[in-house]
Amino acid sequence: MEVDGEVTEGAGAGPSGRPPGEGGGLLPAFRRYWEVVQGGQRMTGEETRQELAQLLARAHGAGVAGPGALAGVRGLAAELAPHLGDPHFFRCFYRFVFFICRTVQRKNLDVQVAVQAWRAVLEGKFRLLHAWVAFLEASGRRLITEDTWAQVLEFSRQVKEDLSNYDPQGAWPILLDEFVEHMYQGSNGVAVGSPPPSSVLGAADFGGPAEHVTYGGLSPKSGSKRSKRDSWDSGDCGGMQDITAKIRRLQAS
Repeated sequence: MEVDGEVTEGAGAGPSGRPPGEGGGLLPAFRRYWEVVQGGQRMTGEETRQELAQLLARAHGAGVAGPGALAGVRGLAAELAPHLGDPHFFRCFYRFVFFICRTVQRKNLDVQVAVQAWRAVLEGKFRLLHAWVAFLEASGRRLITEDTWAQVLEFSRQVKEDLSNYDPQGAWPILLDEFVEHMYQGSNGVAVGSPPPSSVLGAADFGGPAEHVTYGGLSPKSGSKRSKRDSWDSGDCGGMQDITAKIRRLQAS
């Protein structure tokens, strides 16, 4: 099958020996995604949406998109690993994960799919990941929007693990406000649903002895409503003019 003219693996292992849906199938789609998004600076919003809709439809036709794409996401992450340390590259990859896990007719992700995707891409990068997942699983939330998906990455980068610099009046999605409020519902400000010792602040994965985090720097008050930005900002994949060349080199290797 083809995605943007590139041959991808269908049923069974192809000439590369990769199982279907692994990184070899997603790499052409990721490259085209980057090209369309970066080209958004020269295209109208409607043209960009149409290009992305066509790309997603082709990826579904090739069997590399939808909730079943999670295995492919892990394979793609392994292939892109040398470049994911760059924050611009990682942001583009992160946004692509939401895009490729969607079904054609839906703009949002089922929360179960989003949770698996977060575990696949943010493990070791977001120290409150386990608490966030526990909160979502207990919340009864059914869908995750693209805006919430994007802002969780920014939250993981900007907000300290003790939440001391979280601004409840800031432009965060209400779901993140509710998460922060939830973290203050334990006695003495200790988080409810705290991550296991292997993932709390100071765990071995991040250096130093493991210890539980006390959240004492913020009044436990949910934040204000926010104005939702456009679901796509072409700058999210900006800052790396040679990204397409890097992806092409990876495909050729």
